[in-house]
Amino acid sequence: MNRRQLSVLLLAAALTVVALFDWVDRPAQGYYESAFKRALVTFALARTLNGVISVIQGTELAIEPAGIGVVLSPGEIVDPINDLIERFSWVMLLSTTSLGVQNILMDISQWWGVRALVVIGLLAFALSRTAKSRRTRLWMARLFVACLLVRFIMPSMVIFSHAVYEVFMADEATQSAIIVEDTATAVAQMAEEDREREDESWMAAARAWFSETVSQLDVKARMKVYADKLNQSIEHLLKLAAMFIFQTIVLPMGFLWAVMRGASRLVNTR
Repeated sequence: MNRRQLSVLLLAAALTVVALFDWVDRPAQGYYESAFKRALVTFALARTLNGVISVIQGTELAIEPAGIGVVLSPGEIVDPINDLIERFSWVMLLSTTSLGVQNILMDISQWWGVRALVVIGLLAFALSRTAKSRRTRLWMARLFVACLLVRFIMPSMVIFSHAVYEVFMADEATQSAIIVEDTATAVAQMAEEDREREDESWMAAARAWFSETVSQLDVKARMKVYADKLNQSIEHLLKLAAMFIFQTIVLPMGFLWAVMRGASRLVNTR
């Protein structure tokens, strides 16, 4: 056995030792739980905003200054936004489901049977080094690499995904979530104020909303406030959707493809 073969065996033995313990699994599990909690919070935030819009859709501004009837519904301006939020909720459901599948696969990778397979794969790989048949050596190498992939690919993917998130997306995701939450709170407060005005007489409503010289343009301005606040949240909802799709679907698939491609080239190297 030459020095190169000995180095390969020592590396294989070291990876097997790592596979027997949870040195990789502990940080991966922590990062997964953080991502799953973040997805659930964002999903709940979307549902909260959807609930706020449902309240707005049932609100009417019934005001009669100077004897002129004005009945406007803020819900009319939020229907398209509500549709987009519904789609965002589906995106978050898909992302959360993807994270759940990843957790199941991580649990499988930590199973004692998988750890035993890695040990068996190492023994077969070590014994095959003395075989004369190149085909036998190649197949044993493939077996060992396959065992390592089953054991390490999921926790490694979670760690890699978390690292990408922290470097490129964490700050913007946090900021977007805060803005969406603040928007939901502000719009809910506005809707509650408007619902309270529905029960007022036209004279009380006129005093609260208008001076004697104020026109209907002020009511339209109120509508514009609704639209501006909700449109501000839409931009950040789209950013959150893009980040969750990238982190939970695109990035894992790309990582799996790259690792499988690299492993295939490794075991086929002469």
